[in-house]
Amino acid sequence: MKTLTAPMPELQPGKHCLFASVRTICEALGQTVTETELYFRCGGMLVEHSSAQPYRIGRPGEAMMEELAKHGDGPLTYTFEPEELQEARLLPAVEEALVRGEPVLLFVHSGCLDCCHEVYRDHPSRPHVICLYGLDRAADTAYIGDSFLLDMSGQALTYQGPVPLRRLLGGIYGAGFAGRPPSAGRSETVLPRAGRETAAGEDSARSAAGALATAGRRPSDREGSLRLAASRIREYLEAPVPIPASAPDEALRYSGEAAYLRFFEVLREAAELPDAEFAQTCREVYYSLRIGGVMHMLLYLKGLVCEHPEAFAETGKEWIRDLEEEELNWRKYLLQLYKIGLKLQKEQWKPLLERGGERMLRLSGMLRTLAAELDTASHRAAKNRQD
Repeated sequence: MKTLTAPMPELQPGKHCLFASVRTICEALGQTVTETELYFRCGGMLVEHSSAQPYRIGRPGEAMMEELAKHGDGPLTYTFEPEELQEARLLPAVEEALVRGEPVLLFVHSGCLDCCHEVYRDHPSRPHVICLYGLDRAADTAYIGDSFLLDMSGQALTYQGPVPLRRLLGGIYGAGFAGRPPSAGRSETVLPRAGRETAAGEDSARSAAGALATAGRRPSDREGSLRLAASRIREYLEAPVPIPASAPDEALRYSGEAAYLRFFEVLREAAELPDAEFAQTCREVYYSLRIGGVMHMLLYLKGLVCEHPEAFAETGKEWIRDLEEEELNWRKYLLQLYKIGLKLQKEQWKPLLERGGERMLRLSGMLRTLAAELDTASHRAAKNRQD
């Protein structure tokens, strides 16, 4: 069988692996959507904390895919079920997508890519998201695009090229398809609104792009974008404490602001861990708050202000200044957490965590003000549209 390939643009470094990969797929299919927009559509700020994993915080990829699909104008298919990701079921679905000209979203453990780039080898294996745009089964080769390889300095690099298929298959834990549901390899098809059927080729690719790029709003509907951002901020601030359990024995779960506050509270107990475990916990806390956590929230809040200058005509510069100051202060704070683990300064751990909780409450105050301003801007946009 010949190599199957879908169109793939030249990769640009991204800010987050999931949002950058979805952005890249949309671009490959002829649509434009920003990472900031995708962050709010996916509910990226609604991080979760569970008593089952007390020293971790983050937003599960499956939950973000569910949110992305929930607002869609077309079909978005995804699966995280192991039996659906076996080679015999997954590869036919991937081949169908590539024939239609649609790259595939893959959730992988980054260690399966350690033969491709030194960044994968130099870092611990972690959950990661990439695009697959080519497949040659006979040569045991897949072709991937990755827009978010963080090197030791924190710079985002890219990788676009081959990876051993067998190695890749061993690390896949989820997959997403932008267009029509494939006939194989799917366990959960989310069709929030009926999508029209299209022929294979260009029309199908255009429809597939629409499933992602118009999720939540049409590209020109800036009013809807502002409303969505305000809604996400309120979800973050007003999430139930804790999230209602679906089963009697389910672990306690928290979301949004409550997740962060619970996280900082529970982390106090880490000071009682053996030294090696304490040092590793500090590294994980640093990573969790930096990647997908508070640092990404500040980054995309700043992106929101920059991408909607008409909504922040009078206050935009002030918001950028305040968010950049907050970002700098959090960066310094995270480095303190990291160094405490490096130097095993356990006596400084609890006071530093108290300051973390205070920082989160300060940030929540900023978010309440921002949500109110977004409401005003969306109402003004609606009035202008009616006039």
